[in-house]
Amino acid sequence: MPLTSLFCAALAIVALTHATAAAQEFDTNKIRVGQTVLVRDLKGEETKGIVQSADMSKLVVKYGVGRLQDPSDPSKTLDDTRTFTPAEVDRVRRPGPIWDGAVKGALIALVPVAIFAAAECSGCEVGGAYASVTVIGAAIGIGIDAAWGPKTVYRNHGGSRRVTLAPVIGKSRRGLAASIRF
Repeated sequence: MPLTSLFCAALAIVALTHATAAAQEFDTNKIRVGQTVLVRDLKGEETKGIVQSADMSKLVVKYGVGRLQDPSDPSKTLDDTRTFTPAEVDRVRRPGPIWDGAVKGALIALVPVAIFAAAECSGCEVGGAYASVTVIGAAIGIGIDAAWGPKTVYRNHGGSRRVTLAPVIGKSRRGLAASIRF
């Protein structure tokens, strides 16, 4: 039994030191000034806005359009920016334009049809087929873009670290099952 206790203690120490040593930072190569982003904080509230500034330790997002008036005093304006640190953000996503999926889907659908028509059909009038295949491909591309949604450019992995220990007892087995999630 002392070997099992030693193993458990070692797992706990490794997990705790890794959890405290892993400092998170925003990746300024993926989050740039002027981009539209969706920022979800650890409370689950989501802020959509335009990045005003971004460095490794903070992200400033402008979420207001125009001038926001203070409801209690209309002569004052509210701060329409919000500053985030990596420790208080769950994830940052960057939505893509809808036309991007439409163009990719149309091209992917059109290229094989054009190659087939060029090889098999000389002098055929296939303009209607090209148009319908292009529209179908564009619709599929939009659907795929909508299904996959915005691209995640930052994720806080601080809350997902976990060490799980469970006893394994059977007729001919006795032991400990360990799971470490980083």
